[in-house]
Amino acid sequence: MFIGRSSIISAQRPFHSYPSILSENVDPRSELPEFERCLSQGIAIGALLGFTCPVRAMLAHPENGYNFLYATYLPIFLLGGMAFGIFEGALIWAIGHVTERRLHWVLRVVLATAILTLLLALYAYIYLPPVTRDLPKLKTYFSEFGGYIPYGAVFGLMIGSRIRPLYELVRGATPPRWPVMSCMTGLLLRVFVIFSLMEAVLFYLWTLQRDFRPREYGFGVAGLVHFILATVLLFVRLPFWLLLPLAVVINFPVATLITDVLADDEIVIGTITLNYLALWAAFLTCRVSVPRAFTRNRLLATKKP
Repeated sequence: MFIGRSSIISAQRPFHSYPSILSENVDPRSELPEFERCLSQGIAIGALLGFTCPVRAMLAHPENGYNFLYATYLPIFLLGGMAFGIFEGALIWAIGHVTERRLHWVLRVVLATAILTLLLALYAYIYLPPVTRDLPKLKTYFSEFGGYIPYGAVFGLMIGSRIRPLYELVRGATPPRWPVMSCMTGLLLRVFVIFSLMEAVLFYLWTLQRDFRPREYGFGVAGLVHFILATVLLFVRLPFWLLLPLAVVINFPVATLITDVLADDEIVIGTITLNYLALWAAFLTCRVSVPRAFTRNRLLATKKP
């Protein structure tokens, strides 16, 4: 009788009253971040941190007359940062899977900073002139890389977190009408806008450091404002009825640039601008949505005899 009553009471007890049972049933490996997420996080953060290198160089030496080359070599800085990010993401993922548990953010920061310092020291040791390759000089490498500790901290905070940069780049409508085209147009347009925003920042800094005519300065300000607004619009979740008019408003000056501002001999800029507008048109077309009330009423109308 006692056993039957206790079994009834235990059956009525809520499941959340067994924390020990729950903790035993949860597999720590199920909380581990996926390899693809760690890799995409490292690539995205590495590209953003690589962009800060030319910005820092331009701000540190405004008198340099060759600062415009930083905008030309921006892809090299981005690829370098992405390469460091791949190493960071892969190693942090590997350490987490060896220990079979999600690493604490403090431990990730320490690991990412140590990994970045070692990679930078190895890079400097390999690519500096042979005269400086003696072992005592390695101490100077580590002392010079103290300024990159915040970079390692950012890597550690972001890699292994719940941020999904790849998903944000390919994210489309819900549900998308054409999933593949929606992902492709979202990826291409967002990557192009982010890269153009970086170039616009560098160009604007360069215009501040040199005496340009009002036309060049106006181009710098207009490009910077446009790509800031475009970046916000592309990553904020908005319904299509609000996304479409805002996209038309921010792209109207771009269309005006082709028709009224560019000269006939500026073919390269005109071609890039036309392709940019065409990419916006494809992006919006893949996200056209019909209100649910309209579709429901249409279905009911078709079912009537």
